[in-house]
Amino acid sequence: MLTEFGSDGLKARPAGSWTERKLYYVERYLRAFATAMGPKRAQKKWEKLVYLDLLCGPGICVNRETGAEFDGSPLRAAKLGAALDELHFVDADEENVAALRSRLARIPARADCRRGDCNEEVGKILANISSNALILAFVDPEGLEVKFSTFEQLARKKAADVIYLFPSGGIVRNAAMFLDKPGTMDAFWGAPDWRRLAGSALAPASFTDAEVRAGGGRWVSAFQRKMKGIGFPYFTEWEPLMTNDQNAPMYHLLFFSKHPVGLKIWKGIKQIEPNGQRLLGLDV
Repeated sequence: MLTEFGSDGLKARPAGSWTERKLYYVERYLRAFATAMGPKRAQKKWEKLVYLDLLCGPGICVNRETGAEFDGSPLRAAKLGAALDELHFVDADEENVAALRSRLARIPARADCRRGDCNEEVGKILANISSNALILAFVDPEGLEVKFSTFEQLARKKAADVIYLFPSGGIVRNAAMFLDKPGTMDAFWGAPDWRRLAGSALAPASFTDAEVRAGGGRWVSAFQRKMKGIGFPYFTEWEPLMTNDQNAPMYHLLFFSKHPVGLKIWKGIKQIEPNGQRLLGLDV
C-alpha cells in the first residue's frame, strides 16, 4: 500500500515500521531535552533552545505496508510549541519544503524552513544562532548525503547535541563500490582513512546479515572516535540498530553531546523501548 501523499493531499514520506521506532527515540529526547534545559533559560544558562532538522522531509510519513499516517520529526518538534525557541528545517527537495511549510502553518510554528543542501545551509543557519544557545541537531539521511564537514561546523558551537541516523548497513554492503569511486565516501568520512575499514571489500551480495551487523559495529566505533576528536566526547556504547521489515540491518541511531548531561538524558530515554519494554543492564 505505497503512497507518496498524506490525507491532506500534500507529499508524504513512504516509511517502514522501523521509521516509527527511530522517531520514538527522537521525540522522547526532544521532550526530555526541552523539559530539562528549558528552565535554564530563566537562569541565564542558555539564551535559547534551538532545534535543527537537516534532512527534514515533508513532515508526514506513511507506512508502506499499512498506509498508516504519522508525524515526521519536524511536526513532532513543532508541536512542542514554546518549549523550543527556534526551529530550523532543511531539505533539498522543493516539494518536501512546500508541503512542510503548509503543515507548519496550521500549527502554527515559528520555523525557518528552507530548500537546499544541508552541508551548505548549516553554516548559514549556525552563523545566526546565538553563541549562548543550546542546539539539538537531528541528522536523518538515506545514505551518504551528509558530509563530515557538517558535523565539524556543529562542533564549533559552544553547546550542541546530535542525533544521527548513521547508514552503517549501506556502507558495509557497498564498500566495494566506494573503493572503486571514493569521492563520495571521502566527503562523507572527511578523510581517506576509511579505506582501512573497508579493507578488500567483497561484492554486496556476499555479505550475510551477521557480517553486516559486525562490520557496521566497526564503522560505528570508528565514527564515534572521529566525533570525539572534533569535540563531541559524550556518546553511548549501545545504540538502537534499525532494521528493515526483513530484519536486515540498516542504520545505527547515534547520539553525541558536548556535555555529560546530554548523555545522561539520552541514556534515560533509551531505558524504555517503543513496545514499552524496559531495558535491563547498566550499559544503556
